[in-house]
Amino acid sequence: MNYDLCIETALEEIQRDFVNGFTSNGWSPTALAKNDPIRFFKLHGSLDWVDDKEYGLCSLRFPRHKDAVDIEIEAHKPLLIFGTNHKLSACEPFLSLIYYFAQCILITPVLAVIGYSFGDKYINDIIMQGVRTNARLKIIIISPDAEQRIGQIPLLNQNPRVHPISGKDGKAKEVLNNLVLLSKVKELLRESSNEEPFK
Repeated sequence: MNYDLCIETALEEIQRDFVNGFTSNGWSPTALAKNDPIRFFKLHGSLDWVDDKEYGLCSLRFPRHKDAVDIEIEAHKPLLIFGTNHKLSACEPFLSLIYYFAQCILITPVLAVIGYSFGDKYINDIIMQGVRTNARLKIIIISPDAEQRIGQIPLLNQNPRVHPISGKDGKAKEVLNNLVLLSKVKELLRESSNEEPFK
């Protein structure tokens, strides 16, 4: 839910491709339908997203719009949702992002949650629906106080499919730079493939 660019920057540094719904031509929600290993849903927006009068919805950095030099000439406010009790928006790119996020939760084997406080009811409802419906779903919760956060959510508390990374290892920078998250995801994907009945 954060607007910052730390995850994109870390993925770029380790040369990992990801999709977020933007292309060098602008917003393209069908890009989220690709079977890419990393689909990154920024459900509340991003500091590098803008809505330009001429070019429409664009990302100025991840990935950089082909006409970003022209777009950057004009001052733009970043495309963000904040400061409201109900952050769900019927406008693009937010509508498509939440739709694809909800669909992916129902089929993905691993969901990594970094620093999220579980304060948005509609996001929590989507995650809870995934926990109930997707028997393969394993959740990694990364936060300095991950165990405490998990303990406050009945469906996640003492759930063997929920894996906390906390303390000093629960800081986003350490988790990403030291490849802690990547190792944990790989471990859980191996477990998930071993749980498949017909593989």
